[in-house]
Amino acid sequence: MYEEIGTSTSSSSSSSISSSRAAAAAAAVAAAHEEGGVGGGGGRGGYGSISNTQHYDDDDDRPLIARVVAADNRAAAAAAAVAPPTPKKESHKAVFTLQCLLSALAYGIVPSTLPLACTGYSDPSRTLMLSTVGFMCADPLGKLATSFLPTGRIFLSGFSTMVVAGVVLFCAAQSPNPPLSGLPWGGVVVIVANTLFSFSFSFTSISIFFDRRRKEEEEQVKKAAAAVSGAGGGGGGEGGGEGGGEGAYEWFAWSAFMIQTGAFLGTAVSLVAVLALS
Repeated sequence: MYEEIGTSTSSSSSSSISSSRAAAAAAAVAAAHEEGGVGGGGGRGGYGSISNTQHYDDDDDRPLIARVVAADNRAAAAAAAVAPPTPKKESHKAVFTLQCLLSALAYGIVPSTLPLACTGYSDPSRTLMLSTVGFMCADPLGKLATSFLPTGRIFLSGFSTMVVAGVVLFCAAQSPNPPLSGLPWGGVVVIVANTLFSFSFSFTSISIFFDRRRKEEEEQVKKAAAAVSGAGGGGGGEGGGEGGGEGAYEWFAWSAFMIQTGAFLGTAVSLVAVLALS
């Protein structure tokens, strides 16, 4: 008899626990449907609930989640509208002009006038030899200096390059009586000026390419950020990278053209000057 009573008591306890668990589960499901938890709407703080609706002019009651999605789409469209434009060649005219002038000096004008600048000193052949050696040694040093010196001020370094080139041209213009020509060591002016010119020209030339690479990376980051913030960010990022690559190729092509043009113009000017003076 006692066994029957215990068995009935255990059965009633188990059934009551199962009933309470089922009731709790049903209540949880109902709360999830009420708060928009089904389908991922709960993360919106209840915006996905069917009961949380708003009446629109087209006689349609839409959930508030639609308003949130519309706001997100408007923000994405605004971000895409303010995406940075593709760089134009007009913004690089100053850099291309600098490259042309420096190439004309380095590959034509300065080497052609260097022998004339050394003529007025006591030992012109030795002065010319040391100037040429200094020029050749300073060129790789200028490239090496870009590894540990700031390369962002390309116009400042370009201006200093033209200043030291002007010293060599001034000595050539004053020949046969250049500055310090009466001193036995007066030729050091041309030697130092030509060496510094080589160093500064090499440093500026490499700095221009580093500066362009840095700007290209910044443009790629901006385009990628604009593409990610818009709808279909993956496709936009791919298109932005392709456009940036084409822009970089076009820039390097124009840069090489301006360097060659400057070298040709410098050589032509030097030839005309030599023929005129002779």
